[in-house]
Amino acid sequence: MAYFSVNDFLGQVRGNGLAFSNRFEIQLKSPVGNDRTPSMLVEEATIPGLQALWSPTKIGMWTENRVHGLEFFGESAAFTFYCDTAWDVRAYFEEWMQTIVNPQTKEPAFYDEGIALGEVDVIALDKQDDRAKRWTLKEAFPRLLNITPVAQGGDGIVRVAVTFSYRSWEASSTGPGTLGNFVRDLKKGKSFGEAIGDFIRKDVGRKIQ
Repeated sequence: MAYFSVNDFLGQVRGNGLAFSNRFEIQLKSPVGNDRTPSMLVEEATIPGLQALWSPTKIGMWTENRVHGLEFFGESAAFTFYCDTAWDVRAYFEEWMQTIVNPQTKEPAFYDEGIALGEVDVIALDKQDDRAKRWTLKEAFPRLLNITPVAQGGDGIVRVAVTFSYRSWEASSTGPGTLGNFVRDLKKGKSFGEAIGDFIRKDVGRKIQ
């Protein structure tokens, strides 16, 4: 007898739905401020992983693979951002990286001082645009700001690619977000002005405090 049926599968999908790769947002928390602009303009993000560390262990006549640790897989995460016309997104990461190493003296900041460290939240959204799951990169900082190519013959949007390093990450469930509330307000018949006003008061106001 099958462990589950097709009806079980359909019921699961209809009940919870499936996660889509384009339903996400991020929140940056850096030592340089102005975190909101790059957070809004993210194109691609990375959800971190885990890797069990193992080694072959001789036990009598047998050899077994025994786990001896856990690694926060890769300890780096790649993100891509759309660049605004003022280039504030790139300037944000330039400034953050210059708190890690002084561009004039070439002196690096001491890690324990924490002056260059921040957090990056990658937040999955459900089909109502409510926040369903959050992954927080702890003690994160940008370790690579990629070259940003431009071309006279091109007409595409400029993108800024950044790779973060981090010490560890945490996963947590999260409640409905104000973005989801904003969408629902529109569906309930609120005007765009009323809905965006509530969004600014609840989301922007909360982050400024």
